[in-house]
Amino acid sequence: DEFGLFDQVDEFVEACVGEFLNLQNGLFAVNMSNSRNIELDLTPQDCQTDASVGLANGLCVSLEFSFGKVDFIVYRK
Repeated sequence: DEFGLFDQVDEFVEACVGEFLNLQNGLFAVNMSNSRNIELDLTPQDCQTDASVGLANGLCVSLEFSFGKVDFIVYRK
């Protein structure tokens, strides 16, 4: 593979994406607390491969990287 070391989604790739989300979600939660006095609770991510997701109450954000495509699904319970 000319772009990187990974040709499949494995535990390391899932951990890297999870850490990225932890950083982004943590910064967002702190910003909302500091700027708008809103307290948010974070729950652990759930990683599923080849899952069917209904988006009636959510949003899918697809990002294309040099190593592949990552879909972020944001939804309300």
